[in-house]
Amino acid sequence: MTFSEAKKRFKDITVRYFKGANVIYANQSHSVKPTRKPLVTIAFGNIKRPLNPPTTIVDGRPVSFYPASVPITLNLFTHGRIIEIAKGITPAMEDTASEDLMDFLSFLNSDTVIQYCGDNDIAILVPNDVMPLSGIINDVAYEYRAKVEIELRFTSIAAGYSGTLPAESVSITSSADSPEIEESHGLKTFGDSELFNTDNKVELVIPKVKTSSSGGSNEDFLGEEDYYFANVILSGKKVKPDDDSANHHQKRRKK
Repeated sequence: MTFSEAKKRFKDITVRYFKGANVIYANQSHSVKPTRKPLVTIAFGNIKRPLNPPTTIVDGRPVSFYPASVPITLNLFTHGRIIEIAKGITPAMEDTASEDLMDFLSFLNSDTVIQYCGDNDIAILVPNDVMPLSGIINDVAYEYRAKVEIELRFTSIAAGYSGTLPAESVSITSSADSPEIEESHGLKTFGDSELFNTDNKVELVIPKVKTSSSGGSNEDFLGEEDYYFANVILSGKKVKPDDDSANHHQKRRKK
């Protein structure tokens, strides 16, 4: 999963809850602050991930899984709740920013969000406190504010020897759908049962290029993805015979 995908999934959760508010990313250029509706801003902090990630070999190529975490500062701007004092008297406004954010944290802790996170491969760590940022002012035009700091976790993938192949390069394919895949991976079947892989699935890495918005990564790295071995020599003999040698033995058998 990319950082952009993780950001979007968290925003989707926030938009789903704050249906009557405007939800935007903070520090965005050319964004106009709305005045009528409550406003929720989402700001992301520094991304943290390990230096040495768990790595596995898929189809002869390394695939690294980076568990990443990023702090989120979520601010709520609201006019609060109207308090009716008496008829003919200008009503006062009650600060409900902290209360409203507490309700949002209850939503993040619910089974609904937990199920959503499980289906979308993210995790949300809900904080223990809500920070009120409003001043002590009772004004109809005044805007109250509160914030929470949430942690978002996700896993990013780096495939290939260059670590630049996107996650789309790794796929799981059924060998029954492609005789070429079955032959190249040496899958043997006995009747309806496969000896080496009961679910008849094959993990493949098909190198693809995904250039970033900043111009990073390019097709030059694809030429470095064929550096894994294609055969093994044991006791002076190749485990997999060469094509020429196999054809020679077939010709001798025909004679």
